[in-house]
Amino acid sequence: MSNVPPPRHALTPAEALARARKYAPYLSESLNLFPALEAEYLTQNADDILLRLCEALPENVGTLESEMASLRRLKRQAHLIIALCDIAGTHDWVWVTERLTRLADISMQRLLMAISSEQDWLLPQDDNAPLSAEEDQFSNPVPGLFVLALGKYGARELNYSSDIDFTIFFDPEIIQKYVQDPNRLERYLMRLVKALIRGFERMTEDGYIFRTDLRLRPDPRSTSIAVSTDIAERYYETWGQNWERAAMIKARICAGDMTIGNDFIKTVLTPFIWRRNLDYAAIEDIHSIKRQIHARHGKADFDVPGHNIKLGIGGIREIEFYTQVQQLIFGGRHTELKLPRTLAALEALKDRGYVTEDTQTWLAYYYGFFRNIEHACQMIEDKQTHLLPTDDKSREAIGRLVGFSGLDDFDTAVGKALEHVHKIYSELFAEAAPLGSRAGSLVFTGIEPETETLATFSRLGYTQGEYVWSEMSSWLGGRISATRSERARESLTRLAPKIIDLCADTGEPDEAFMAFGRFFSRVNGGVSLLSLFLKNLKWLRDIIFMMARSSVIVDSLTRKPFIIDAMSDPGFLEMRPERFLVDYVDTIHAMDDFEEALNLARRRVREAHFRLSAGVLLGYVALGDVAHYFTEVAEKTVTALLEAARKETQRVGFSLKGQYAILAFGKLGGRELTRQSDLDIMLIYETHDEGGEENSDGGRYFAKLTQRLVRALSVVTEEGGLYDVDMALRPSGRSGPIAVNLSSFLPYYQERAWTWEFMALSRARVISYSCETFAKKVEGALEQIFALTRDELNQENDIRDMLRRTLREKPSRHDWDIKNIHGGMRDIEYILQANYLRHSEEIIGLKATALKDVLNIPIIKENFSDKDITELSNALCFYQEIGQGLALIQDDLSDQPSVNALRSLGRLMGKGRSMGKISTVELTKMRDGHQDNIRRMRYKIFDI
Repeated sequence: MSNVPPPRHALTPAEALARARKYAPYLSESLNLFPALEAEYLTQNADDILLRLCEALPENVGTLESEMASLRRLKRQAHLIIALCDIAGTHDWVWVTERLTRLADISMQRLLMAISSEQDWLLPQDDNAPLSAEEDQFSNPVPGLFVLALGKYGARELNYSSDIDFTIFFDPEIIQKYVQDPNRLERYLMRLVKALIRGFERMTEDGYIFRTDLRLRPDPRSTSIAVSTDIAERYYETWGQNWERAAMIKARICAGDMTIGNDFIKTVLTPFIWRRNLDYAAIEDIHSIKRQIHARHGKADFDVPGHNIKLGIGGIREIEFYTQVQQLIFGGRHTELKLPRTLAALEALKDRGYVTEDTQTWLAYYYGFFRNIEHACQMIEDKQTHLLPTDDKSREAIGRLVGFSGLDDFDTAVGKALEHVHKIYSELFAEAAPLGSRAGSLVFTGIEPETETLATFSRLGYTQGEYVWSEMSSWLGGRISATRSERARESLTRLAPKIIDLCADTGEPDEAFMAFGRFFSRVNGGVSLLSLFLKNLKWLRDIIFMMARSSVIVDSLTRKPFIIDAMSDPGFLEMRPERFLVDYVDTIHAMDDFEEALNLARRRVREAHFRLSAGVLLGYVALGDVAHYFTEVAEKTVTALLEAARKETQRVGFSLKGQYAILAFGKLGGRELTRQSDLDIMLIYETHDEGGEENSDGGRYFAKLTQRLVRALSVVTEEGGLYDVDMALRPSGRSGPIAVNLSSFLPYYQERAWTWEFMALSRARVISYSCETFAKKVEGALEQIFALTRDELNQENDIRDMLRRTLREKPSRHDWDIKNIHGGMRDIEYILQANYLRHSEEIIGLKATALKDVLNIPIIKENFSDKDITELSNALCFYQEIGQGLALIQDDLSDQPSVNALRSLGRLMGKGRSMGKISTVELTKMRDGHQDNIRRMRYKIFDI
């Protein structure tokens, strides 16, 4: 391209009028409303016309209603004259925007004066108080209150249909002297600001004046629409972000107390915006303001139809950021760069040698070129738009309004301009990694999401893009503990697009992001965690995938985020407890401090559960295979803490010779534990003195030992809880001794035990013991019990009565309460245990404590048809997988699983069946089918 931009050819006033009537309906309507203005435009100087229109306003400010009416008429007439000069090309865009801004200033000052004069809470002021050179009769209606103009309004570069960005600040120490009740100051100011917004925006027969935007105030989500200067000062000193520094470059006082306002800019905003020394993190974050627009590069990016001339690739925003980024980096040391207007700052950057003359010339030309196009887009219908129409006719109208003779020339010129600007802009960040998503732009700065960012969310499958943007923007703004430090925010800037992409990869992006957000928003120290993720993106991926599937993982990591460190083990996903519980038992056995042993056990079990959960959730182990791993972890923990409890019992003065063993019942006995299972256990002991006689103190000693074991397993320490323990299955239940003497164990079952106790005992096995000889002795006692004949017990009737009672007294809590639903796990347990007791004498020594093992005992299989055996086996497997899955996915199993929980369950169960995933509908059908079959079997066996 040539180093000299092409000039714009001016039109005659008559030609400008003709184009306005033909291509801009809004301007054509204005010409019809104000015919005298057409003649004035043809014969008079434009500035003289605008001056006359302003002088036609009443000298004294009237009521709010009268000001609204006169200012709306002024705006429409002024717009017409300014637009005609713009179309003609006789006045450049700088002149256009300055006149539009002057109109906004006049409106702001008069409306503020009118509204304040009608407020009954303001005390009278001294009309003879001296005014500074900057102040006039409109500028200080409320002492201590001022209006800060921002953005294009602050730079005096307003478009035809711009919102006016401003913030209202007040000095509480000054303003409270002028109000009736200082305690109600905030309420008073809310009334004033709301009235001001209505004055600008309310649509009447004369239209509106300007749309307003107050979202650039400090922390707009939590501050009032009028902000105390004290609050603002604390915010900018502590939480102010680099994108806000860029926004504040253009700030100026446009109305109100000029003295207080300018002092605020000097003492608060200037130190915030212009830092003399910047660290690398701040420079990186400044660069990231626009580098987050990692667009999908290609020719389509520069297609003119539908292009956003302001926010799109190569548009106005890239020129502004190209300038502002360098202003922020170098302006703290070079005062001459502290300029609010883009072109003036570009000129200063050129003079300092930061921008070449060729680059400055072209960017200045393109900036004006795009601003003219932007104005043409808006003057057609008086709408705030920056999009070039997709239909040729509408786009040609814009081209004609900016002086082109045809559509092809216009499209070609715009396309080349976009491409050239983007090339210049990209060179500024040539060595920086992109901060966008693989699907397009992701910008988290500013006060609202950009259109392209929302489009990126949509392409990735998000349905709540605005929520996701709001949350990420909040994190990057330091509004959560994890991102309080600047270093944490800089790390998150680099990770943000990765988080968005990884959440999308889960297949449920919204749910995945919300799950990660529940965790991340409660993390206290974010620097180490974010640094860890930056170094290990696979860990971040795995964490997000797990959280998307499991609220249990979310809550677990939230309480103890350092569990993530376990992922550094190369064998993290090796599902072998002996691998990750190596030396666990021995280490606790060697410890002398009981509390320290309890804490270590909790840390090791928590880490083990995290590994096992990760293995299932990430697809390394099937749901049906994980139960014995959870069981092995529990067994090792009981063994470790039993010895710790013994040492603690002796330490406090109890010392006695004897042997003992732990019997496991229920899921622990059957090696069927889930992550959330209780431990059903019983301590059996035998004690003798040196002469071999039973020692009468044995019961007291082993009661203490049992109590300490239960405490070791269940108490909540500084490391949290471990297991819930249930010892109700011991002889005589909760009314009996807490530790059971072997000498009374066998007689109890011979003489007093009920049928339900035999059912429970059918799943019992020894899991920990003081010596192997005593363990075999206990196992022998179990065999003797099942060889008993209790003629007084009618076990089949008892089982039928128990089943009938539990069906009545323990109904299911919801449709996925797999244990208690009709045709669920409870029915399978009754069916199998009833058959086990019926044949107990014939199967002594088989040790079938797991339900699936009972089903495989030949003599029991003979009681069922092949079809029933298959259905019992399939239903048992299905229900156990659901139990495992739900225990991994949701914390409270008494609650009906959510739709998301069921979707996650379907994925986990589908992987185990090589089905990819099972839909919620399919999962429900499978459950219903098994229920019907098991219910049918229950009726056939028990007539219930």
